[in-house]
Amino acid sequence: MPQTLSIISYISSPRKIVKKGKKFFRELNQVFVGSLVLTLLTAACFGFYLYMNLELVEMNFKIREEEEALADVEDEIKQLDSRVGNSLSIEELEKKVQELKLTRADDIRYMKVKVTPSLSLGENLEKR
Repeated sequence: MPQTLSIISYISSPRKIVKKGKKFFRELNQVFVGSLVLTLLTAACFGFYLYMNLELVEMNFKIREEEEALADVEDEIKQLDSRVGNSLSIEELEKKVQELKLTRADDIRYMKVKVTPSLSLGENLEKR
């Protein structure tokens, strides 16, 4: 008989079962929402990590291109320096003198200026 009473009491109080079921589903729902939030947060962090790595790779390519361009400019500067050095050599200057048919100045004369020139118009007008 005690078993029958326990079954009857179980059947007669379905509210307890419903309350236990609601509590179970509420806890299950909280766990599900919490795991969903953690999953989305983990996915967002992974996506951000991939984005930052792609940006880093792109920046490395740009840096490499700029370094190559800098090396090219430095090579060009070296070439121009050597050309300037060659054009200022004595041999090159003598060739230019012969091409332009320049002659040596033998008679050098200097002019004497009575008034010291000035850039100010007022002073020049007053002295005249």
